[in-house]
Amino acid sequence: MIYRLGNFAKYKVSFLPAKLLITLLYVILDRLIVRGIFGCLIPSRTIIGWGLHIVHPNGIIINGNSKIGSNLKIHHQVTIGQSGNDYPVIGDDCYIGAGAKIIGKARLGNNIKVGANAVVTKSFKSNSILVGVPAKYMKA
Repeated sequence: MIYRLGNFAKYKVSFLPAKLLITLLYVILDRLIVRGIFGCLIPSRTIIGWGLHIVHPNGIIINGNSKIGSNLKIHHQVTIGQSGNDYPVIGDDCYIGAGAKIIGKARLGNNIKVGANAVVTKSFKSNSILVGVPAKYMKA
């Protein structure tokens, strides 16, 4: 909800006093709860579809330029980050296991499952299961 508040202020509110007030509320809640208590970084400028489900909200880092589809289920200690000027894009209905890293130019299709502690640095098509370091496609 805190991410959605900041995203709303950044992209939907045009009346300046309201934008400033909502942004201030977002910054306070983000610093105290999201970063302070849970140790997460989920910037409001990140594009995330509806239905984000954070199972255990500890240590999740999402780069602000990443693009994430709808219905993502994500566990603790996950990093979705940049490499150079490249940012990940994740499709709809995906699952990311605990400790997984999705870095750089990785483009993940829809309905992908990333196993715990997998490191994804390249693109994969829809309906894939990814495991290992570096991540490899595994048949279901």
